[in-house]
Amino acid sequence: MYKIIVSLYRFNMRGANKSISYFATLTNLLALFTLCFFIITVLLDMQSVLNLWHTGSKGGDYLIGAVVAVPLYLLMFRMFPERKMKEQEALLTKKEYQLGLFCYVLFLIILMIILFAIV
Repeated sequence: MYKIIVSLYRFNMRGANKSISYFATLTNLLALFTLCFFIITVLLDMQSVLNLWHTGSKGGDYLIGAVVAVPLYLLMFRMFPERKMKEQEALLTKKEYQLGLFCYVLFLIILMIILFAIV
């Protein structure tokens, strides 16, 4: 799993995300975990949990989103430090990089298919 994350980090080191590659990688992981959360919520038939997040105003919704997202980012900062990612990225071969990106995209597609199939 860590090779996939490091491959995603290397991918984000190019182009528009070059200056924020670490933050972009963590954001991609947060989006992946959010997708998994939605799948679990739908599978367990707990859509009422999602109604708690809707306050009726955009400011309130953003505040609730920040209260949920900030601790997750802090957890990911602890679990996947940038220093360790840079070390692992230097050791990553081209084949491992390509395989890591392929696995990430495949995992994302599978999760989307599952979500659309159960909704």
